[in-house]
Amino acid sequence: MDKDIRGTITDERNKDKEEWQRRSIGVPKTESYPQPGDDITVIDTDGNKYYLKFTKSRNRKNVCLGQPSILKNWHINHYPRNVVEADDVYFAFTGRDHEYKIYTSKEWARESRKAQKQP
Repeated sequence: MDKDIRGTITDERNKDKEEWQRRSIGVPKTESYPQPGDDITVIDTDGNKYYLKFTKSRNRKNVCLGQPSILKNWHINHYPRNVVEADDVYFAFTGRDHEYKIYTSKEWARESRKAQKQP
């Protein structure tokens, strides 16, 4: 069953050809989802969709969220270009098969406060 997921941004310790500091998002692996090879559709707060697969992580307890370059624009819009901030990233299940909205920790806190205020 799909549910909200929390991941963590980590530094990949290398740069791409445009000198962008690469980073990945690690997510705890579970018995069912996510596992390496599983699909995920991620929708950012601007409505942009990203189609990714989970991949193996150096940390055996985690999986990584796709290729770092696929979420590059999302990272650039939310974090400093060449400084990797270790931050939690939240994925809110949309109700559709393996589809989630992605939030930075600050966005998640705002969304959580909004949800608490609604009757």
